Amino acid sequence: METKIKWYKKGWVLWALLIFVPYIGVPFMWITKKDFTVKKKAILSIVFALWFIMVIGMGSSNSDTPNANESTPSSSVSESNKDNSENEKDASDTSSTPEKEDLPDIPLADDFEKAIWKVVDSNDAKLVSIETIDVEGSEETSIIASVSCKNDEVVVDAILDAVKSIVVESDRNDGVIFTFGDIDDGDNASLLLMAGVYNDGTIEKSMVSIDFNSTRNKWIRDQFSAWDGSHRKLKDLIVKNLNDEKSYDHIETTYIDVNSEERMNSVNKILSDAGYSQRVEMDDLFISTQFSAKNAFGGTVKNTAYGIASYSNQTVTLIGIE
Repeated sequence: METKIKWYKKGWVLWALLIFVPYIGVPFMWITKKDFTVKKKAILSIVFALWFIMVIGMGSSNSDTPNANESTPSSSVSESNKDNSENEKDASDTSSTPEKEDLPDIPLADDFEKAIWKVVDSNDAKLVSIETIDVEGSEETSIIASVSCKNDEVVVDAILDAVKSIVVESDRNDGVIFTFGDIDDGDNASLLLMAGVYNDGTIEKSMVSIDFNSTRNKWIRDQFSAWDGSHRKLKDLIVKNLNDEKSYDHIETTYIDVNSEERMNSVNKILSDAGYSQRVEMDDLFISTQFSAKNAFGGTVKNTAYGIASYSNQTVTLIGIE
């Protein structure tokens, strides 16, 4: 069976992001393109940074250019003619002029993009940009949309679910790739997450920032001490296994967020190679804590403890201390 390539690993995605949303495309390139040299990444970063500045400059120039057709009204118009003109305008406004449809500040190519904008707008969010991209060598097209919204999982999921209905019900072979930023941060909003809505109705989230207010991120943040960064429950399990509990001194705690199959397989290989029987599952945290404590001979030594925090059953397991 053919393996489906994740949308964010397809080559065209990077170039589309660099061209249309370079402030997302550049960090996306540094994170995902492991086969690019540092020199190549640096050159591309500079090129598309200049491209972004040029586009912004052109937009600013066009908006500031005065209209050559504008002129100053003649001061010779009589007061009676002014009154008649205003009355005629009021009558026209109330009787014959239809109300203008509320539209975003950005151009929409078709009804499909318009439907996406309506979903975003109905969730008190802003559609920052939207582009339809033809996928090379395929009849499939993808829409890349940048959205600023409230930093809330409920809002993001509402947008994605509504767009999923649009994509599935459409007779077009389209998918939609979203980047979400915090609307409270204005134009300098950092990336909260990326998400793909496929034409088969599946939704896939990736590059989820720890700052994104989701149920799982709250669970992750609550695991660790704000004082020294230690994992609260794992620390208790470590201390219970020491010769001298009072000698425990935390040095550093790090973790691997098992949010992809690649990471899950990588961590499980590490555990297998080290002779441990425990395995991580999707959405778990693989935790490593360095600490010092007294051994059986009374000497203070450095140790490393490994643990797994399970998201599915809300438990913490101490794997071992080395």
